[in-house]
Amino acid sequence: MAISYKDIRNERQWKAMTGLSQQEFTFLSSTFDMAYEQINGIALQQGAANLGKEVVLSSYEDCFSLPCSS
Repeated sequence: MAISYKDIRNERQWKAMTGLSQQEFTFLSSTFDMAYEQINGIALQQGAANLGKEVVLSSYEDCFSLPCSS
């Protein structure tokens, strides 16, 4: 069973699952959002809509909250 950042309920779980507080995660998300749009010239959601297909990573949070694989 995969666990998502969406399932995190308290600050202790945020730290354990992401290594960040919820506030830090939110800040990182907004920074990633701005950088993505500046580099690509388009918002993630608009790019997904242009594809005309359902995408797996539909939000900026989804993009950088994937677990690292070894």
